[in-house]
Amino acid sequence: MSMDTITQIVLTETFTNGAGATVSAPVTATSLIAQGIAGPVGPAGPAGGEDVSPIFPIVDAKTASNLAAGASVHLDSVIVALFKIGKVQQITLSSSVACKWEVKKRTGGVDTALDTIFTSGFTGSSPTHEWEPPHRDYASLVGNGVDSVFRVTVTSLDGRNAANAYTTFMFDEVDA
Repeated sequence: MSMDTITQIVLTETFTNGAGATVSAPVTATSLIAQGIAGPVGPAGPAGGEDVSPIFPIVDAKTASNLAAGASVHLDSVIVALFKIGKVQQITLSSSVACKWEVKKRTGGVDTALDTIFTSGFTGSSPTHEWEPPHRDYASLVGNGVDSVFRVTVTSLDGRNAANAYTTFMFDEVDA
């Protein structure tokens, strides 16, 4: 019988709670992960959680049903709040047939392309893709409270069958 020893570093993290009070508490990486909060080597980077909200990520699921063969549709996240910076942590993409996915950010009526992904559909070898930005600030935008969103444009690549497409946006909002 073998025994493994797990060592965790205990940190003191400081957060601002919903009432605006600053709270400090000893935490471990496991407790941060269990609460959905990035640890010191997570999306906040080596310095820790100074730019990560203790309530992230915002999770917003969107679906396009019966997307006609060869057709495209935009799936948008909820609007990034005024004077906040939205930072994508992950976008999950999945569809019933082969699709092309264009990951974008949109503000002021202008789309900025971030990446393009192809999935095979439920019967293929890659029905789901979990897209993560290469850097925590790569897929970020300043919210204007009107039309600042993360966008995925999905195009059905099947020539005969309608598609059901599923997108889940996971992003943080931090103070600008």
